[in-house]
Amino acid sequence: MAHGVPVIASNTSGIPEIIQHDVHGIVFPVGDSQALKAALLDALRNPTKMRQLAAAAAVCVKDFSEEKMISRTMSVLRSLAERSSRTRR
Repeated sequence: MAHGVPVIASNTSGIPEIIQHDVHGIVFPVGDSQALKAALLDALRNPTKMRQLAAAAAVCVKDFSEEKMISRTMSVLRSLAERSSRTRR
């Protein structure tokens, strides 16, 4: 996504949290080989659409940079530590 490449991925794990179908890429049901085939054919037949999805994905992925993820994780950990210290009092 960060390199502006079109994304086709199954809806497994955390993928749907990052890639919104037909916005940032094409998401198909995990294990559905026919849906994967349809997604690949769609991508090959619609290069303009895929460029648009890739551009949207490149913008979206910036929310998942290493710096932002570390910052968010540290924020959650600080919040949990503060709650923990308040409940111990």
